[in-house]
Amino acid sequence: MDISNNAKKARPSSTLSISSNANRMIDEGIEAIILSPVDWEKITPSLQALKKAGVKIINVDTQVTFQHH
Repeated sequence: MDISNNAKKARPSSTLSISSNANRMIDEGIEAIILSPVDWEKITPSLQALKKAGVKIINVDTQVTFQHH
């Protein structure tokens, strides 16, 4: 898998784009993702989907906290 190609495509500007990109990357078989989110609360659902799919998540420079409801 060409991860540089995924990195170029995964530059979303909205929560909907983030979700769409996460689902697309899961469908393409992504194994890991490196993130530096600006607003971790907006991407939490996508992070949960990636985690559920077994994707390794590497977070840089921002603490991400999953809230359990």
